[in-house]
Parts: sequence; C-alpha cells; structure tokens
Amino acid sequence: MFAARSLLTLFAFALCCPSLALSQEIGQLELKDTTVTTREGPEQSVEAERGFLWVPERWEDGSGGMIRLHFLRYASTAENPGPPIVYLAGGPGGSGSWSSLGDRFPVFQAFREIGDVIAWDQRGTYFAEPYLICPGSYSYPLEEPGDPEIMLPILKEFAQKCAEHWEEQGVDLTAYHTNASADDLEGLRVALGAEKLTLWGISYGTHLGLAYIRRYPERVHRAILAGVEGPDHSLKLPSNLDKILARVDSLVKLDPEAREIAPDLTGAVRRIIDRLASEPVYVEMGDVTVGISKFDAQDGFSNLLGDDRDIALVPVGARALENGFFLPLAQAEARGRRERRGTAMSVAMDCASGASEERRALIAREAPESI
Repeated sequence: MFAARSLLTLFAFALCCPSLALSQEIGQLELKDTTVTTREGPEQSVEAERGFLWVPERWEDGSGGMIRLHFLRYASTAENPGPPIVYLAGGPGGSGSWSSLGDRFPVFQAFREIGDVIAWDQRGTYFAEPYLICPGSYSYPLEEPGDPEIMLPILKEFAQKCAEHWEEQGVDLTAYHTNASADDLEGLRVALGAEKLTLWGISYGTHLGLAYIRRYPERVHRAILAGVEGPDHSLKLPSNLDKILARVDSLVKLDPEAREIAPDLTGAVRRIIDRLASEPVYVEMGDVTVGISKFDAQDGFSNLLGDDRDIALVPVGARALENGFFLPLAQAEARGRRERRGTAMSVAMDCASGASEERRALIAREAPESI
C-alpha cells in the first residue's frame, strides 16, 4: 500500500544510493502498479501507477548529473480517453503526488472520466531525487515585532547555507528554473508516448504551464489554469490583495450575520494596520512575549486572503484585532517563527523567474497606498 512511510523509505534508499543514477539513461521510465490511500477526510484507496522518469540536470547540454522524477498516474475510466491530464502543483515546491491524496483527491478522480490523470512531482520537490530540502531551520525572535530589515539577513544566511549544502552534494542549483521543469514535462510526454498533454496548473503551476505552452505549443491539447501567475508575475502586486479584501468586504455586507461582525471590513483592516504602524503590540503568552507589528498583521491577513478555506476568518480576525484582542495573531506568529524550514528548489525557481524592472516599479508605486 502506498503511504507516506513507504514513500519515505523509498526516498531514503534513493538518497543513500546516488550511484544508481550513473547507469540510467535520459528518458528512462519505470512504472509500478500500486494502491494509494488518501490522507485527508474519509480514507479512500484507489489503484494507481507509480512512475519514475530520469532526466538530465541540465537539458541545455546534457551536462551535470541525472535527476529522477516521480509521478502517480490514475488510469482513465473513459472508453476513449483524451490526452493525459498532468497536474502542476503550486509553490514553487509543492508535490503533485501529495496534492492528489489531499483535499483535491475528488477532482483528480473526476478528471479520470476525460483521460489519464498524472500527479507530477517537479524537479527538486518531495519524492523527486534529489529532494532539495534545506538542512536545519531558521527562526525569528518572538519578542521582536516583525520587521523585514531584521528578517532579510536571517533569511539570506539560511538560503546561503542551504545553497552551499547542495552545491557540496554536487547539485547545480542554476539548473533549477522553470524552463528546465518545462523540458522535464516534455520529457514525460515523450516517455509516455503521448501526442499531446492537457495541463492542469494552480498558482506557480500555471507559471510552469505557461512556460511549457511557450516552448511546446504544438504539444498542448488543453490548459486549465487557476490562480494564474504569468511570466512576469513571480513578485505579486499589492493591489491584488487589496482587491480581494474589497471583494470579501462586499460579500460581508450582503450577509446580515457577517455584516454585524464587520460592518466596515476594509476600514477595520486599515485601522489595525495604521495603529500597529504607529506602535507595535506585545502579547504575553505564558513565559514568552510575542511582538506584533504592522508587517505581522499585513502578513496574517494576506495569508488568510490567499486560501479559500481561511477567507471566512478575515471578518472575525479583523473584529478581534480592532478590539485589542491580539492573542490569536500572537499564537500564529509563535507557530510561524519557530523552526521554519525551506527548500532550495522553491528559492531557486523564484529567483530564476525574477521580475522585470517594469514589474518592480509598479510594485513600488502601489506599496505606499496599499493595505
């Protein structure tokens, strides 16, 4: 049975035996029948095929080492299946296999009525070899209100040590960029013998999907893109979240119960931000003190607005903070600031995509007025 434990065992074996890659050829495909079990909600099991694809670290010239990529393929239930549907996870850094066994499991299974559904694990992510998890972790002082000027050096030092770790293992981090992942995807299409692919991408997965469309337009049957991140959209616009907040505010005003909780949601959030901009708040939590700043509140609301399951918490959270009840935010900060981990893949991908000077200038113009 496919479970987290069995996959971790397989992954550990792969890590301890890197010499296996020396005898593999580009495009070599390994397929194994398996049974997978969901990890959220009612436990469900379904037959699937686990696949491993060998690709070069550098597609440009075939130099460097070899990478083994992983996927799960759910066979189509259609009498005449269409092209394979490949799920491209967000992040960057998300695992397609992991997503297929979570809350998106019903969607994966429904799409089988159209064609085979492939939960794809991009290079550097969970279940790929190598999986570029950073050793150790980083933390931000709890008593210090959130401040990018303090946080950036901490993050830079952590990223530097992570990069050095993987470079010592012989990994070329400059080979981890979106075009390389698009070439991996084309390698998958060729290995499967499929004429075309249907792409299903979410967030960063749409960024990757659009890169594949640009590089291999004749190989795309359809594209399903949700939460689109365009070629120049790795750095997000402040105005986007302001628009989402305004939309949530308009929906709150249409609901009598929600309107009673937050009659002026946008105004409440702005007042909270302004209050913390003038003076941070310190929350006592047992034997620790958590400092809360304008930045912490902005980050907290941004995270809630970025998840459809959390948006409902925004009116309640705004009311609590405006009334001076900062404990929930302090608890969230305490959880988020301690022992945080990361992957070299996610940082390398975003840095490689970058942003144009025009994009950066637009962000700079929006930032002063944005909530």
